[in-house]
Amino acid sequence: MNLHFPTIKKLGSEPRIALYSHDTMGLGHLRRNILIASILAESPINANVLVVSGAREACHFAMMAGVDCVTLPSLCKDVSGDYTGKHLRWTFRETTSLRSKILASTLNAFSPDVFIVDKVPRGIGNELDEALADIGEKGTTRCVLGLREILDDPATVMKQWIECDAEKTIRDHYDEVWIYGDSAIYDSVQQYAFGCETADRCVYTGFLDQSRRINPSIRRNCPEHQAESIAVCVIGGGQDGMQLASAFASARMPLGWKGILITGPFLPEADRMWLRQTVASKSDCELVENLVEADGYISQADRVVSMAGYNTIASILSFEKPALVVPRMAPRREQWIRANELARHGLLTTLSPDDLTPRAITDWIECPDVPKPTANSVDLGGLDRIVESVNRWLPQRSASSTQPSEVSIV
Repeated sequence: MNLHFPTIKKLGSEPRIALYSHDTMGLGHLRRNILIASILAESPINANVLVVSGAREACHFAMMAGVDCVTLPSLCKDVSGDYTGKHLRWTFRETTSLRSKILASTLNAFSPDVFIVDKVPRGIGNELDEALADIGEKGTTRCVLGLREILDDPATVMKQWIECDAEKTIRDHYDEVWIYGDSAIYDSVQQYAFGCETADRCVYTGFLDQSRRINPSIRRNCPEHQAESIAVCVIGGGQDGMQLASAFASARMPLGWKGILITGPFLPEADRMWLRQTVASKSDCELVENLVEADGYISQADRVVSMAGYNTIASILSFEKPALVVPRMAPRREQWIRANELARHGLLTTLSPDDLTPRAITDWIECPDVPKPTANSVDLGGLDRIVESVNRWLPQRSASSTQPSEVSIV
């Protein structure tokens, strides 16, 4: 199959920016890209931004003017870390072959000024190879690899990057590597032993400030509560969050506290039914289902109980919330490393899944003195630095355009 779309002529002066994420497990990559896309569209750059995602749930997010999305046939990752088609009854290779052709044709037609790739230099299953080759041949697009601050344990990352020729791909195709974190918390370049040419392209942007998501529509989804204090439990997409959800649902809330448990869209129905029955029998807990954007609740919480995915942790840091974090241990060690590094810096409390019980949650909520991040604890300037970096590549724009604006987005 060959897909060919003509390049769309640029009629206006607005830059075009494309973002890609493979989105094989959860919504973390997609949420990060939508946040970046929204900031770039609302900033003085005034970009038209196309988000190319492997998650059909991209359509559930409100897109502001200047932002739209293309969804690819979905892949999923099982508990062992292996990939397959999610909806089509296709093999991994069949699905990525089709996705590769859609990607190449879409990027050729959109002809972005900047292309931002999330996490995987060649795309999942090397599905970006054709598109990157086309971009290199045209020579009109700046390419950026965006990395969360922690990918996995160093040995695993180094092995995987060798297997997929990641550093050669970066050398051949990427102008910069943006690390969405604070090197004072975790020095990714040093931990992953990046080669000199890759290290020279790396820019620590700082964490992405999740408070910039908040807008009236998010607040409308978060009704006011009469309790003196609120403890919010979030489990990300929910596909592997039942252990934490069940412990929180079963935990006794201290006097004057209300528990709010937010399930993600991927929580299995059997688990959802159990939680409904458990929470229905209690007066101190409330269940909020299928919410893709939990930051409104986190912003109002007095305490947060969560896993340790990048976006959730960034929200805890952005809203300066005391948090009890129970990290995922498999198939990657990413969350365990992140939680422990932040705990070591006194920014949150980490609890091993082996020690997770309803009583442990209650005891932590009752404890009056727990770690809490503050505004100066960590670098949260990532979004503004992304705007500044893109502006450097758009010399036709005035110097005043380099000043990022405060925006409120979904």
